[in-house]
Amino acid sequence: MRPAAWPGLRAAFPAGFMAQFPDVDYDFFECIYAPAGLNIGGETAQEIAVAIMAEMLAVIRKQEPIALKNKMGDIHG
Repeated sequence: MRPAAWPGLRAAFPAGFMAQFPDVDYDFFECIYAPAGLNIGGETAQEIAVAIMAEMLAVIRKQEPIALKNKMGDIHG
């Protein structure tokens, strides 16, 4: 089985969460995106899903999310 390209959680880790798993390497928790999603002002479930999908695409494609009006060169590609 290959590792996940984008491990994420909808919510932030609660205080003391990692201490409950002393046998798990801290680096494992560092690679998890929590809370998941980009800050685009989403409030509804559908908007939050778009924010999470946007972050997933940015991570998988190794892109820094920026407004297209601020991008130099080709917009898509």
